[in-house]
Amino acid sequence: MRRARHRFRRATLWLETWLESNAFLLSTTVVFAFLNVAVFYSASTPEWRRRAGGPLAPQWLFATARGSAAVLTLNAAVTILLAARSLVTALRGTVLNLFLPLDAAMPTFHAVVGAATVAAAAVHTGAHFARYAAAGAVEWRGGLNGTTCLFVTGVSLVAVLGCLAVVATPRLRQRHYERFYFVHVGLATLFFPLLFLHGVHRGVHVTYRYVGPAVLVYLADKAFRHHRTVRATVTVRPGNVGAVPGARGALRLRLPRLFSYTAGQYARICVPAISRTQWHPFTIASAPHEADMTFYIAESGDWTAALGRLLTGGGDTAGGGGGDAGDGGEAGGHGVDVRVRGPYGAPAQHWGQFEQIILIGGGVGATPFVAITKDIHHRLKAVEAHAQTCAATAKAGLPPWFAAPPRGTAAAAGGGGGGGGRPLGPGRDRAGRQQRGGQRLECRRPCAHQQAARRRCRRVRRGRVRLGRAGQRVGRDAAAAV
Repeated sequence: MRRARHRFRRATLWLETWLESNAFLLSTTVVFAFLNVAVFYSASTPEWRRRAGGPLAPQWLFATARGSAAVLTLNAAVTILLAARSLVTALRGTVLNLFLPLDAAMPTFHAVVGAATVAAAAVHTGAHFARYAAAGAVEWRGGLNGTTCLFVTGVSLVAVLGCLAVVATPRLRQRHYERFYFVHVGLATLFFPLLFLHGVHRGVHVTYRYVGPAVLVYLADKAFRHHRTVRATVTVRPGNVGAVPGARGALRLRLPRLFSYTAGQYARICVPAISRTQWHPFTIASAPHEADMTFYIAESGDWTAALGRLLTGGGDTAGGGGGDAGDGGEAGGHGVDVRVRGPYGAPAQHWGQFEQIILIGGGVGATPFVAITKDIHHRLKAVEAHAQTCAATAKAGLPPWFAAPPRGTAAAAGGGGGGGGRPLGPGRDRAGRQQRGGQRLECRRPCAHQQAARRRCRRVRRGRVRLGRAGQRVGRDAAAAV
């Protein structure tokens, strides 16, 4: 009895943990399933009513085939939309991210919708073949204006979808990803034209009205990515390549910053010297405020091993030293061209939406946390510097909208100078701006009380408010400084 209770408790804890991690995706999948049921009902009901009064079996089969065709059309449109990476990345920063599992759009939800497409195609094909078997003959009716045959295009679609389902199995996809990718893209390119030719209902084309806009959005997204890729071609020199200290088999690749991004996002990299068609995703390990983009690449496959040999001129990148691995010679003598495409969204980019975060990662898997940690440190330093600026401004008795620049950015000599590196006392620089501590006080990011004081001084300058002698002196100083 005690053992059974312990097992039940463990199962309950596991279920609770699983629901906490997958509840958002599960709820969205349930809603999407209800949407498929509604589409099936709305498409099959008119067909059922149109054939009322006839034999019951053909009535059921025609209604089932029509409803499953509508479900297939819906899922085909959603599948191609989920493959628009730039669009999904842009939507991650909108309010839709609170209602849609955009973090799981690719490949999790893409695979779910693809499985629903295959299931709808199986139901549609089964209903038609059952009808053919009941009638004892195959209907060779025309498709596109009588120039195609619905039976031929339908069988071709079933064959293409079957190949897509077999190639997309997890084992084949993980062991032979490159082959899977090219076969998957090629079959998908063949699938949609066949779907347009087959999507005819009672002599009227209907499928292109729903799938066509989704395909156009994907093509525009693809063209946008290609345009950004062409602009993002850079050259890597040996000084930008190095080994990661303490990490065996890892390579550090540093490139000039090519676009704006958020900590936690990733980019796709292509090296034409290795392959012009292979694009591999790597997390950006540098913070958004840094001038360079840093990638940590682990040698875990043929492509990454070839990249390590190419960038280091054939040297060993598996060492754990801290020096640059490319000091021994230049790759090819002229550098290596690297094409970068991105940025793309990732779940790690939403770290700013939580009050408390825990970063757990090991090896190269910790690269997004490197960027997040750097970004948090940069933000904390900016907030601390701003707070110190506000306190120094209030203590000096200066107009509140003045703020000291960061250390070492704008130090100027003022009147009554000191010696031995000691800070200068209050004075003025050559431009007449007030000095304190050897730094010129400039307007940066005013706080709320600074904005209120600024409005009050404006009213003083316009003669709307009368102040005493000290207040008039502050108004004159403010007017002169501005």
